[in-house]
Amino acid sequence: MGDVLRTLQPRIGLFAGIIRRYGPPFTLLLTSCTLTPLSWGETPSDTPEAGLSLVDPVAQDFADEALTAPPDPTASKRDVSAYEQSIHTLESSQGAYAEGLAEQLLGLGQSLQIQGEHADAVAAFKRGVHLTRINQGLYSAQQIPLLQGLVESYTALGEWEQADDRQNYLFRVQRRALSGREDMSSVLMQHAMWQYEAYQRDTNSDGFLRLLSMWDYYRMAASTIAQRVGKTSVEMLPPLYGLVRTQYLIALHSTPDAGASLGSQSDYNERIQQGRFTSIQSRSYKQGREVINVMVDVYSENLEPGNPLRVESLVMLGDWMWFNGERTRATEVYQQALTELAARDDAQLQKERLFGTPVALPDVDGLRPLPVAPDTDGAVLLEYAVNEYGRVTDVELREGDEERARTLMRTLRKTRFRPRFDEQEPVRTEQILTSYAY
Repeated sequence: MGDVLRTLQPRIGLFAGIIRRYGPPFTLLLTSCTLTPLSWGETPSDTPEAGLSLVDPVAQDFADEALTAPPDPTASKRDVSAYEQSIHTLESSQGAYAEGLAEQLLGLGQSLQIQGEHADAVAAFKRGVHLTRINQGLYSAQQIPLLQGLVESYTALGEWEQADDRQNYLFRVQRRALSGREDMSSVLMQHAMWQYEAYQRDTNSDGFLRLLSMWDYYRMAASTIAQRVGKTSVEMLPPLYGLVRTQYLIALHSTPDAGASLGSQSDYNERIQQGRFTSIQSRSYKQGREVINVMVDVYSENLEPGNPLRVESLVMLGDWMWFNGERTRATEVYQQALTELAARDDAQLQKERLFGTPVALPDVDGLRPLPVAPDTDGAVLLEYAVNEYGRVTDVELREGDEERARTLMRTLRKTRFRPRFDEQEPVRTEQILTSYAY
């Protein structure tokens, strides 16, 4: 699948890095509704698009570079003491609120980060943000790299609550300072990925709020791109993949307790979000099918019949149907994919790759239910069968600690598989041997 990514990257431009981070296209499957801007599901009461203002013309040039705000490549070559001396000189000549101080504090913070001094970097970035808000305004673009530095250092220190708070404020600044720019879709993607990473860390009952945020950010990124370049542009793929991943997570997430008692206003607001999540979750299958159909359209519009990516998009659709128990419809889609492969010179090789062995679902990077081990050292070796319905039977432990293997065996029995296909029909597969990590 690395070849697949190399095929896509030149055409996706600024989203190439996002695709690399999310993994091969074939491994991602999720959902949303039709790509009509701001019509997918319920509209949040306070969407990230609400209240956007024009870009401050004074900050425009700065914002061009601050959008993604990579660390200054020269920062590692600048000595911390040199920045401290510059700051002291500015303060002595122009006072504690000198215009150039924020830039020096940014350089100081980045230099401290390189040295691993994140607590001191936080102090530098915080002061820089404070000065920028005083000198440039509450939502000036000049804050963006300082806020990103704060998020990075708080994350490095493991102070997740502080990092999350600064990330949320960063978005409020970006949505006002960078409104109307093509790059805004990239900003939305970045914040969606932050919510995904935060969801992976969260184990509390509020995880559904992260999923709602992911849904909103990816949905609006897709709408923004669709308005700008059309629904069948390859630039649509990164947010669509994100929606696929989000929808799998929504489908797998335990429904919040709708019967919780109401208390404060914040409790009431959370109850509203619980209702919204439940509504989205109840339409999960339909929404996932629609978004993957759009992905099929993107590949069909841009690739010739039989191209592996085009075929894999059909397999994505079949997987989503199979995962949701729609076996008859899924089988028809899988058969369509096999028919497209038939005209290829390497048809048998491609069929074997996609349908020659059962595949655990969801087959999505970061969501695969079973921790397959890269080697057998210290792993649990299980033997099992997968029937034509994708269900696991006859699980036996062949190697490894029995006590530790029990959880894996329970997970394996609950996992739904895309079955092996023979002559375009799903068939039972016996004596599958797989090593799993504890």
